[in-house]
Amino acid sequence: MGTYISKADVDAIFGLDNVAVWSNLDNDDAQANLARVNSAIDDAERHFEDRMRSSRYAVPFVGTLNVIKRAMARLAGAMLYEARGSTDEGEDDRMQGHRDGAEDVINRLLSGRMVMDAADSGTHPTAPVVVMPAGGGP
Repeated sequence: MGTYISKADVDAIFGLDNVAVWSNLDNDDAQANLARVNSAIDDAERHFEDRMRSSRYAVPFVGTLNVIKRAMARLAGAMLYEARGSTDEGEDDRMQGHRDGAEDVINRLLSGRMVMDAADSGTHPTAPVVVMPAGGGP
């Protein structure tokens, strides 16, 4: 179980059936594999914390986190889909869109173009922050 988001948050974006299929590698059950879903949630949350660790926000995050909860859930679902190992060209593009959207939220928070109501770390960069676009290149 995640610190910030839950399976219900991932289900709300991707649907119960998709989450069940993506998490069940053996294809022997119509139920989601909760251990795999929770692992994807933990990985997505850890990614957000790691990226935000040197930002103006205290980690772990404390406050009203609506700004990042949906982005974390999008990233967790994309990670769950990708970990399954099967590909579908249209679905792969859609998952990359979810990943890019989550990274865009992080980048906007880091650059100050977006703010969230969360505890301040008490430290702020003393120099400009360079934020790379999704995909890693200029």
